[in-house]
Amino acid sequence: MNLKKTSIFLILLWLVLCGWTWLSRPLMPVDETRYVAAAWEMHLSKDYLVPHLNGETYSHKPPMMFWLINLGWTIFGVNSLWPRIVPPLFGLASLFLTILISKRLWPDDEQTALLAPFLLLGSILWTVFTTLVMFDMLIAFFALAGILGVLHAYREGGISGWIIAGLSLGLGIISKGPVVFLPVVPAALLAPFWAGKSVYGSWLRWYMGVFFSILLAAAVGLSWALPSAMAGGDEYAEALLWGQTTKRMVNSFAHKQPVWWYLTRLPLVLFPWTIWVAVYRGIFKLDFKDVGIRFCLCWIVPGLIIFSLVSGKQEYYLIALFPGFALLVAKALARIELKRPEIFPFTLITGLIGSAWLVAPFFVGRFGYEDWAGAFNPFFGIVLVIISTGLFVKPIKNIKTAVIIQTVTVIFILMAAHTAFKGTLGPRYEVNELAQIVKQYQDKGIPVANWGKYDGQFHFAGKLEKPVAERHGVHIDEWFEENPNGIGIMYFKKFPPINPFNLKNKKVEKRLFYRTKHAVIVSWDKKDD
Repeated sequence: MNLKKTSIFLILLWLVLCGWTWLSRPLMPVDETRYVAAAWEMHLSKDYLVPHLNGETYSHKPPMMFWLINLGWTIFGVNSLWPRIVPPLFGLASLFLTILISKRLWPDDEQTALLAPFLLLGSILWTVFTTLVMFDMLIAFFALAGILGVLHAYREGGISGWIIAGLSLGLGIISKGPVVFLPVVPAALLAPFWAGKSVYGSWLRWYMGVFFSILLAAAVGLSWALPSAMAGGDEYAEALLWGQTTKRMVNSFAHKQPVWWYLTRLPLVLFPWTIWVAVYRGIFKLDFKDVGIRFCLCWIVPGLIIFSLVSGKQEYYLIALFPGFALLVAKALARIELKRPEIFPFTLITGLIGSAWLVAPFFVGRFGYEDWAGAFNPFFGIVLVIISTGLFVKPIKNIKTAVIIQTVTVIFILMAAHTAFKGTLGPRYEVNELAQIVKQYQDKGIPVANWGKYDGQFHFAGKLEKPVAERHGVHIDEWFEENPNGIGIMYFKKFPPINPFNLKNKKVEKRLFYRTKHAVIVSWDKKDD
């Protein structure tokens, strides 16, 4: 399989993965619905400078994704599909940037360039986040573009590489903030370790280039941040310029999670490659004097250390480091011949998942989940058992085939999981009915309040044009006294609630499932006063 065929196959895999996801699940509250709600309010207000959520300025995320969603809505009209396409497109583009980086690091090694995007797409966390309306694929893309700029400066010299790096980092800042620096800047600063004496010009010129790219990135970021801060008011400016940067870094060493927390997560988020013995055998055979290998280490290790020191930890914060891992593993695998027993752990796990899928309907009913039985379509279990049996019976002849089969299997497992989700929990995460109810009340001039944090989950689905009041605590009657005709949305783990004090003098208009709770729409029952 050459690069052209690889590219076509990657696009087809991406289409199957994303298309199945779009058909199998709605926009997920609270993150996906929140970000699309911010894009919707930008569309309504035509204020493309200061993002808003529920009528208030929204400083938690920069506007790049909101801009891109609105650009698509301008072209195609407002729809729910386009927001779900934008981040996956950046995920797809990141696969091809990974190929380009491989060709930069090892110009004569086509095998590594062929393996790397499959290793990336087959990593379970990358596979999942490729399909989500979140900012991480944008950050990965701009970080990869910045790395390409650094490598261009290394290979070609001149200022053009640093311009590419600076512009990419600046766009990354407008996508999710300064976190985009972590995969790129440490690698550039550690050039003496990976490049030796082979950079163009002097080290002074090199570090002037690094400094220039950082200044350019800051200029690009500030070209939005400063006008936005001035337009959004003092509170928004303080949150944007201070709360989302300096304060977050100052508080980042509280260590809410231990420094080794990410190390415990890597085996899962990089599955299936972390259980493949061939990966470790290949890594032990790497030439660590190789420029490309050292570059990947300077990309991965400093970023992992810095993320580990930051107290707030989420597995997906590491996504921009994954391409470096994929390139390192691809280089390792390209140097070895496949030994048949090395794929047995993956074969066993695939067989166990397939077998569990087939027998699940016979067990879930015994535990009070009769409605789950139909969610486990036997087709997926049969296919997984067939794959497992085939891998056991017929030996795979080469590394590339083994990588592709494992990547396709991981995607297939994720498709099966989405199908089961649609048949079980999916309706609980579908907010359309609740959102339309809120819309109907607002259109009649009836105020609506949400008890608990409101993340904009109803705004886009209901095409709301007015804020939803956010209320906390138990002082419910006070709001209803001020809004006697109003409607409140309350959430209970069990219904009727064990302690129904907050439903006293309230009439239940409707009850629906929402995520893991009951969403109860109540009005003030004046008859009981």
